Amino acid sequence: SLIMLVEEPRERLFALTLAAQSVPNEPVARIVWALVSSEEALERGALREAARLAMRRQGLMTLIAAARTLDERVLDTWYAEELMAIAERVAGGPQRPVLVDLVDQLPAGLRPPVEEMLAATAIAEVAIPDLPEHLVAARDYYRMSCLECHQPDGTGVPGSFPPLVGAGRVHGDPDTLLRVILGGLRGPVEIAGEHFDSIMPGAFHLENDQIAAIASYVRYAFAGLSEDPISPDAVEALRGELEERRWVPYTAEELDELE
Repeated sequence: SLIMLVEEPRERLFALTLAAQSVPNEPVARIVWALVSSEEALERGALREAARLAMRRQGLMTLIAAARTLDERVLDTWYAEELMAIAERVAGGPQRPVLVDLVDQLPAGLRPPVEEMLAATAIAEVAIPDLPEHLVAARDYYRMSCLECHQPDGTGVPGSFPPLVGAGRVHGDPDTLLRVILGGLRGPVEIAGEHFDSIMPGAFHLENDQIAAIASYVRYAFAGLSEDPISPDAVEALRGELEERRWVPYTAEELDELE
């Protein structure tokens, strides 16, 4: 019944984009998994990239939703790799015990690689750098909205999601970074010599102060810039420009022209 409600590609893209922007929770993860696991409802290109983002954003909840319906056929699908990437990250994090309990629910073909991840991966100890007081809350906003794809240290996921470290749009014009956070970015893009062709949905739903805080934190933590915080007014000034293109991420060429 869910698939019938989102028959059109634009509707599916909208649903997956909302899921990618949502805090991980089981009901949303079940919707994502229903869309992902229905071959007739998901094509390549933008829809698949949005699905990958939604799966990663929902993280462990995706694995829990998937474990209920998985069978051996999953080994021949594009999303098996995404499930394994999620499992690897969970294996090294604080949700590791849940993954341990989940292993027995996985198809026999998926259990060995997950068990190897659990055996080889210790719980990651992420160093927390000293931050100026005004960036402490900003770091939390980053963790809630950006961490799944760009990682705690800003290095991204090789081959999938670009790094923030070494990205020209992070240490360049602040308005460009705000446009990327607000409006999103779609590939192809090249960062630090590596090519990426994924899609980042915009965070238009966040408040101006949250967007400004994330941008300030990213520039400090991953570009080494010590500067005055970006003002929420700078975000507000861009919303009119972005209103007409909501759900249509920028391309690298468009950002270059605006600069």
